[in-house]
Amino acid sequence: MAACAVVAAIVAVSAPMAHAEPGSDRGQSPSRSQRGAGQMPGPAFGHPMGSRPITAVYGERGPWWYQGRHDGIDYDAETGELVMHACSGTVQFAGNRGNWRGNHVLVKCDSGLKLTYAHLSSIKAKDGEVAVLGAVLGAVGSSGNVTGSHLHVSAEMDGNPVDPAKYIPR
Repeated sequence: MAACAVVAAIVAVSAPMAHAEPGSDRGQSPSRSQRGAGQMPGPAFGHPMGSRPITAVYGERGPWWYQGRHDGIDYDAETGELVMHACSGTVQFAGNRGNWRGNHVLVKCDSGLKLTYAHLSSIKAKDGEVAVLGAVLGAVGSSGNVTGSHLHVSAEMDGNPVDPAKYIPR
């Protein structure tokens, strides 16, 4: 029991902090009164790349994306920069299926949300392992169908694509 408390404390201390713009509540956890009656706080989410700039958002139109719309968030980053788990859960896939994602990791978060981290240069995560919020899962790259090095994160809930920005703090 004491070991669990120590691990939880280490994870809480080492997890990346959400960065909010001055005067903004984006990335901040709402207080109990702000969440409203009857809502329970959900599982914690962190940032996979610290405060790296976003270069493409969910739903953005463009001819280079599947069906003309972007299905995730792209973070500007250099090959080799570390990528962290944005949630706790279970790694469902870590590898390369030979598709547009290249080297990628699929994590089923404790909340039921599924996050895919794509275009990685290297993967540290393993199939079936426990994903720990803030732990390194791999490194940024340009594998798969890309025009340059970046991290692509997409999200799915109940089999449907959703905007990862609704969960991942900026």
